Amino acid sequence: MNLLCTSGLAKHPYVIPSLNLRIYSGEELSYFIYHNLTLIEENFLNEDLIHFVANELKLPASADRLRRFAGNGDQPSQLMAILREFGYYPEDVLHTFQKQAEQLQKRPAYLRHVDRGDAFLYQGRYRSALRVYQDLLEVEQAIGKTPHAVAQIYSHMALANCGMGYYDTALDCMQQSYRTEPNLDTVKLGWQIAQLGGRTTEEAGIQASGEDVA
Repeated sequence: MNLLCTSGLAKHPYVIPSLNLRIYSGEELSYFIYHNLTLIEENFLNEDLIHFVANELKLPASADRLRRFAGNGDQPSQLMAILREFGYYPEDVLHTFQKQAEQLQKRPAYLRHVDRGDAFLYQGRYRSALRVYQDLLEVEQAIGKTPHAVAQIYSHMALANCGMGYYDTALDCMQQSYRTEPNLDTVKLGWQIAQLGGRTTEEAGIQASGEDVA
């Protein structure tokens, strides 16, 4: 990330496995948290991270303070503790971040995972997005798993497959989206994908009814 560092650089980075991202300083850690809120997993503040702060960044007192927040189930307070520990952002900026983190925490867990998949999608991490979406589809029941949410997941799976050039698979996802919740937006996107894949709109298998258009 090449940030200006005041906490020192680690010889061995902290690796965020789901992103294959290497963190070398407290400033880089703060930057990642601030700009990737929806990608942060629930157990982010764990013993591995605390060990990194204590031993690689050589900040044992900071590690001890962070350990008090680990396992309390309150992710906003955990993230705020990390950000305040390194002081990379001013307090007014952190106040805004805290509100965003608290709002995200209030969303049903199922929808938070949808947000995570969407964040991967918008960053062009298509395979990671698809893994999240597939896991969500396999959940039998959950607060927030509505036909609309499932239809949106299929539509976003279509976009991820388009990003990788898998237009036939993308069309299959659009058909699933349309069967779950028929609407004109799905039809339009299906037509666009069909054109990208060199198929006719009839071959796309998604047709708008008068009710959809209305």
